[in-house]
Amino acid sequence: MSHILIENLSRDEFSQMLSEAAENASNKFSGPNYKSTGLLTREETAKMLKINLSTLNEWTKRGHLKVYAKGYRRYYKEEEVLDSLISLNKTKDED
Repeated sequence: MSHILIENLSRDEFSQMLSEAAENASNKFSGPNYKSTGLLTREETAKMLKINLSTLNEWTKRGHLKVYAKGYRRYYKEEEVLDSLISLNKTKDED
């Protein structure tokens, strides 16, 4: 392992350099970011809807929610989950 000697570097510059290195390392070793695609895991979907996993499974089987698969993993699209909810209250425009 080689050593690097840093001279004439202010505390702020050193802090910035460490932050950038940590961010680069984090991005390099992190797995695929499914959150940026609006995908939710089964657990996240159940938590968002405040239901248990067996209810989520039943709603999926009945076609209330559409599930997507990657290997053995199951994902729900957040937008589709929210769109699947129905309004029980009539709005002023519906009268």
